Amino acid sequence: MSKLVIALVIAVAVGGPVVASQETDVMAPVRQFVDAFNKGDTKMVQAACADETFIIDDFPPHEWRGSGATSNWFHDLTAMGKKYDMSDAFVTLGKQRRLHISGVCGRAS
Repeated sequence: MSKLVIALVIAVAVGGPVVASQETDVMAPVRQFVDAFNKGDTKMVQAACADETFIIDDFPPHEWRGSGATSNWFHDLTAMGKKYDMSDAFVTLGKQRRLHISGVCGRAS
């Protein structure tokens, strides 16, 4: 029984940093996107996203997809802001409520 408890403690101790590292890796492009958006840096906003992106938002046309989706979304957001006299758009990234990472990161054979 004590060997099982020791193995469990080791697994938790070793597994913690791996999960933290995965969380950091997953959230890095999200933080890059938010930081770039808040600076108005369209090139960095685009760089934070995959080439093939799908965006849903609450202003027309409501969805953007494909290789230019991020740039097109940013352009349409800017145009809407001008139309409605909105300025200083800013995003605050809150703490995620749930982060689910799946897949195999490498297996020893």
